[in-house]
Amino acid sequence: MIGEQHSTTGRVTGPEAASDTACSPEAIGLTGGHTRLKSWRWTMVVVFLVMAMSALAQSTSRGLTPPLHDTPAISENLITGSDPTVFDSMRLKGQVRREIYDERKGGSIHDRVYLFSASFKDGQVIEMHVNSEFDNADDAEVAARKYAVEVGRLPNIARSGIKTIVVNKGDNYFTADTGTITIYTGNGESLELDGLLQEVLLHEAVHATLDREHSRARGWLEAQSKDRGFISKHARNNPVSEDVAETFVAYFAVAYRSDRIGDSYVNMIMFQIPHRMEYLNNQDDKGLWCPVVIEDCPPAVTDKMGGQ
Repeated sequence: MIGEQHSTTGRVTGPEAASDTACSPEAIGLTGGHTRLKSWRWTMVVVFLVMAMSALAQSTSRGLTPPLHDTPAISENLITGSDPTVFDSMRLKGQVRREIYDERKGGSIHDRVYLFSASFKDGQVIEMHVNSEFDNADDAEVAARKYAVEVGRLPNIARSGIKTIVVNKGDNYFTADTGTITIYTGNGESLELDGLLQEVLLHEAVHATLDREHSRARGWLEAQSKDRGFISKHARNNPVSEDVAETFVAYFAVAYRSDRIGDSYVNMIMFQIPHRMEYLNNQDDKGLWCPVVIEDCPPAVTDKMGGQ
């Protein structure tokens, strides 16, 4: 600050000229301070440039900036309450002791859950484990049935690997592991208000069904490396654990719901991740990825899937 407030020309005029030497900038230390200030400024400039170059290098190594934060938010109309469901029936099997996941309790717990068997029209059966915190079996069945109906709207392949659905109260985010989805009804109500309940269930169903087979598959990793980047920030920040689920929602949107998202989203997705889209499309050879039952399945938009 001193160097900015005083002249450093070395010349003093007027009555103080007699003490020119004593009052010179060198004598009072201004020149050194100004030099130090300049040095500090250059140091900050260099640090800033290094940080900027590092950030650019990191961005370049990961490709283009993801166009989305997460893919369930592509549209609240990817799957809606008016779409058909293959849920068929539900039966209470009693209140039994099971190990379930409850993030509110810090992880896995043992609980005397209300155990329901949910049957689907294509023959799938899913166990519904409803937390004993629900007041009675009737309340537990209402919650279990609600989510069984919504899961029945998901594409066959995303639903096929689900063995168990845990239903807890609370506002925690949905989670999933191989074969299991854990739901928190408070969060479910919020997602329903936002119109994103089915889209988030689709994302979690992919975790339960497809992650283990595909997230480290050679073909998937090759497609990942060839693409321009990740489709979402969530996928970029978690490339092993989230990229398959995030990309599948985008694939489903383009292949089977392009009429609901519009050309701008289709083009953006296909520009960013054409090789991942091609990879997923190549797995879709038995009609199992389609919405609901095969007889009602429209053809995938395969002409949009070529690698670019």
